[in-house]
Amino acid sequence: MVTPTQRSLQIVDGAEISATKSLVAAGNYGDDDVLSESTSAGTVWTFSGASLQPGGMGKIVKAVLVAETTALVVALDLFLYNAAPTCNLNDNVVSDQVLWADRAAFLGKITFPALAVDVAGAAAVTQAVPQTAASNIPFAYVTGAAKDIYGVLTSPAAFTNEAAGEDIIIKLLVERYG
Repeated sequence: MVTPTQRSLQIVDGAEISATKSLVAAGNYGDDDVLSESTSAGTVWTFSGASLQPGGMGKIVKAVLVAETTALVVALDLFLYNAAPTCNLNDNVVSDQVLWADRAAFLGKITFPALAVDVAGAAAVTQAVPQTAASNIPFAYVTGAAKDIYGVLTSPAAFTNEAAGEDIIIKLLVERYG
């Protein structure tokens, strides 16, 4: 395996990697609740191909979040890991980020500003870019044994305008290094 000090830090390519979940939204979300597809068997948001090789490096230069419902207009946090975390992944349950057991895999957090209804009025959208205050973009990372990074989406503030079965798409524009 090539170590980070042996690698060229030239950008090899850019890619858009994404993940989609259909929210359960079984009830009103409270402060720091997880947004997921199940109340009993939630899973991580998997962003496949974040690097070109296991243990590879990259940088998120833009993150976009699109919600199928126009009612979702809150800020959201995306906690990122280079291995699947053991924290709570179930929908509508208080997040326990970052567990001590997950500390080695924890990469950091991207904060999305509050969503807003798009021009067509068909969805709610937000993006985290370098100019967005507190977004943490650009966001450098090193993947783990896989070429993927994993996320847990949470809401820092309570909201009551949830919609069961509505999709959320998170797109990450990444630069991958060789």
